[in-house]
Amino acid sequence: LGRPAEAEAATRRGVAAAQRYLELHPDDSRACYLAGGALVRLGSRAEGLALAERALGLDPDEPAVLYNLACVYALAGLPERALDCLEQAVGPLFGLRDWIVHDHDLVSLRGTPRFEAVLARLG
Repeated sequence: LGRPAEAEAATRRGVAAAQRYLELHPDDSRACYLAGGALVRLGSRAEGLALAERALGLDPDEPAVLYNLACVYALAGLPERALDCLEQAVGPLFGLRDWIVHDHDLVSLRGTPRFEAVLARLG
């Protein structure tokens, strides 16, 4: 909406809420990857990646976790790691081609051969 300061403030509030939630529910992979992605966006790359790894350790085969970790790794400048997760996420249970094509978090992967191969698998 063109209001970056407000967006950043909302992201910071979301991270704080997720961190409080994770104190009570440390095994919630969704909270881990959501907070991890937000932290990476805020510039706290190491802390965000640590939460991403935590989410992966909790649910290593869950397509939704893998997809969202692909987003976190892409945002963090780790394209190979992002593509590893994306390739594992996409399959019969996760075939949202249009979502993948338009997901802003994955923009750094667009046009790479591995990304295009993922899209080709989805038709």
